[in-house]
Amino acid sequence: MSDDEIAHIYQPFVQADPSITRKHGGTGLGLAICRQLAEGMHGSIEVSSRPGEGTVFRVRLTLGCAPAGALPSREEAADGESLPNHYREAQVLVVDDQALNREIVFDLLGTVGIVPRLAENGQAAIDILTAAGAPAFDLVLMDIQMPVLDGLAATRRIRALPGFATCRSSP
Repeated sequence: MSDDEIAHIYQPFVQADPSITRKHGGTGLGLAICRQLAEGMHGSIEVSSRPGEGTVFRVRLTLGCAPAGALPSREEAADGESLPNHYREAQVLVVDDQALNREIVFDLLGTVGIVPRLAENGQAAIDILTAAGAPAFDLVLMDIQMPVLDGLAATRRIRALPGFATCRSSP
């Protein structure tokens, strides 16, 4: 990246190379969020780049150690008093046009016992939800920027479907 590109990469909705958006997706928020997180933890994020060779980002944080009793033991975590770590009954629809993103979310949800259903765009999500009905899913994880039908438009259409207008609370 050039010095001019580096000067703007931490601004929301800015990408150094706009062609990346078409090829890989993204909104240009990642580095802006990373900077806010780093600074919120009294740290910093730095970049060094050589055009045509590559870019290196460094996040510097000074983190203290938590007291020994701050986290529950394995036994305490397993006894049900803490947050649940298995959600085998949860029905989740993951909507993302990037196959790698779907695979990552599928694997992450699998670690807590969830086997999600997958859709590659907003229209596919609408089709799945229309066929299954409102009670069929507990959660929809929706990407925003997708071909065919983006996540915002899809969400508006889903909320217009019978039974999808309001969120339902868990029992």
